Amino acid sequence: MMKAYELHPASDVASMSFAPPPGIEIVTIDADTLMLATPFCTNTFEEAFIAGTAPTAYCPLHALKITKDF
Repeated sequence: MMKAYELHPASDVASMSFAPPPGIEIVTIDADTLMLATPFCTNTFEEAFIAGTAPTAYCPLHALKITKDF
């Protein structure tokens, strides 16, 4: 793919967006746990899943931890 991009670079990167077909959902995954990413996950990627097959639990490593001072 790198060679193809070198030979034919994208002229308009904004036009390269991908609209998933019906029945496909795109979710953000935490690369460390392969679970749904939280806003605190730093190493993430987007993945396509057949609707209903994406992970349902959020990454426990980077979850917001609330502490209370008494």
